[in-house]
Amino acid sequence: MKKLFAILTACFMLTAFVACGNSGNSSSGTSNNDSVSFDGSLENYMTALYDGIDENNMPAVMTTPITEEMEEFFLGTTADFKDAVASDAMINAIAHSVCLVRAENADKAAELAKLIEEKANPTKWVCVEAEKKVVKQRGNLVLLVMSNPELTDSIVANFDKLEA
Repeated sequence: MKKLFAILTACFMLTAFVACGNSGNSSSGTSNNDSVSFDGSLENYMTALYDGIDENNMPAVMTTPITEEMEEFFLGTTADFKDAVASDAMINAIAHSVCLVRAENADKAAELAKLIEEKANPTKWVCVEAEKKVVKQRGNLVLLVMSNPELTDSIVANFDKLEA
């Protein structure tokens, strides 16, 4: 009986280690520096990023302001920015995070995008990893998306269509 229990325990632990392994499928996007100044509500811009995306292909999300205490979790770093919001999956076992960060101007946003590109962690969740990571900049806004490839691409396409 003890041998059976030991074998079952070993199998369970092996399964847990395999499930938490790093798949290494992250990729990165590029920055786009233009002179547009986005001064509207970040929450409204975030809503626009999800326009046209089928709700059945999306996890339930909650949008929250990125505070000084949480910026390293969401962005992978501490940085100087005007304001920011994050839209993360409400279930921690789903790797999905969208962050919008507003900088003072386009030049500071470009610097911020480079920093976030280097530091954002697509494995910040327990036992799951975002399949795709994209950091993109337009004017004074920086977008960070870490999610599945289809959803990431749709959100990035909507970011490219945002109107100031």
